[in-house]
Amino acid sequence: MVSDCFPGSETVDGHQWMQYLKKFRHQWCSLYLRDQFTAGMLTTQASESCNSQVRLFLKPKHNLDEFFIHFTGLLADKRRKETESDYDALQSAPYIVLEKSSILQHAAKIFTKNIFHRIQEQYLEIEDYLIELVQDNRDDGFISYRTYKMEDDERSDERVILVDTSTATLVCDCRMFRTFGVLCRHMLKVMRFLGEFGNDSMRTIPDHYILKRWTLEARRKEVGDGDADEKGDTSHSHENETGKGDIAMRYRETTAMFNQLATKLSMADEKVYNRWMGALQKVCKEANKALSK
Repeated sequence: MVSDCFPGSETVDGHQWMQYLKKFRHQWCSLYLRDQFTAGMLTTQASESCNSQVRLFLKPKHNLDEFFIHFTGLLADKRRKETESDYDALQSAPYIVLEKSSILQHAAKIFTKNIFHRIQEQYLEIEDYLIELVQDNRDDGFISYRTYKMEDDERSDERVILVDTSTATLVCDCRMFRTFGVLCRHMLKVMRFLGEFGNDSMRTIPDHYILKRWTLEARRKEVGDGDADEKGDTSHSHENETGKGDIAMRYRETTAMFNQLATKLSMADEKVYNRWMGALQKVCKEANKALSK
């Protein structure tokens, strides 16, 4: 135990130095997470964000009925915000500050607005950086560069980027992509440098730096597309032995499918909306009839 490391009867809570470290943990704990993908959010932040949203709808004095009524309101509010966000992403394109940048043009087409703006923020900083060759092992397929910027005649934010020219792979020792899933300014500086000198694979973002979770296509998958082929026959051979895990999985799959369809229908024109709403009502009626047997 941690308390065993302290002499006498002194406890961790009463140790001034430990309390000081705890108070400023936000300044040093990230150093131990640089090799872990966190998407920029710590576990405590995710929990605090969830709790703050729940508090808007739920109160300790609510009974069970009131709890479910208010919780349903919470889910409806989140779905509404998701629909608005999807609609905004489909109907408008992000503003590109440097329109001639092929990297930013590519990023604007594939990433959500939020992620694009984060990449653009990094890209706009590369003008302040200088680049130099560290080692050229072109015969082995590897080149390393150093990027840095000058402040008061001194180098700052100095980073080394290793490039595998055969696979268009870059590794920066700041590890921003590995932790946040977003390209850092150091890698973008090298990519633009190589692209300007004829490396076409660096004129756009390589596929292995495009995380599906950040793309516009992440929520545009066709409803039911490929599900049957991947999972095969979804019927259960022992209908009366369906476990709780199977029920939960079916509920999640069904909910996800109808949520995606609802998002698309809500943004469709009236003729298409009325046509498919009529078809859905017919399907629901037949399904309810079959399930009631």
